[in-house]
Amino acid sequence: MSSTQSEFLAIYGRRRVGKTFLIRDYFKNEFDFYATGLAKGNTKQQLTNFTIFINNYFSGSHVVPANWLEAFNLLIKELEQKKTTSKKIIFIAEMPWMDTKKSDFMMGLSFFGMLGQVAELTFYLSFAVQRIIECLII
Repeated sequence: MSSTQSEFLAIYGRRRVGKTFLIRDYFKNEFDFYATGLAKGNTKQQLTNFTIFINNYFSGSHVVPANWLEAFNLLIKELEQKKTTSKKIIFIAEMPWMDTKKSDFMMGLSFFGMLGQVAELTFYLSFAVQRIIECLII
């Protein structure tokens, strides 16, 4: 948190070993945004789930975006309205579940990451090793 630039951290390990607990405990559950993927959900279900988290966190009533690029853009707009002087902490748990086949989740995530450098976001991910994914370091 003492870094002067945006950070991206991916934590991975076997299922049920406490990755999410570790991050929640460290940050005392005080995130600017938190979401978790749905086990075995398709892209539409994952986008609906992500939008529910956005609406709950920001007291919104957004419609479900058509794709991940729009979903992350929606998140960026909501975070920008949250005027704070400190870094914003974003935590996405079970991220590989969101990255469904042909969903373009990683494209949306990289878009979010590029803009995160400007918005001074600190981004934490938690996922199990059962699926290898490409991670973007910001």
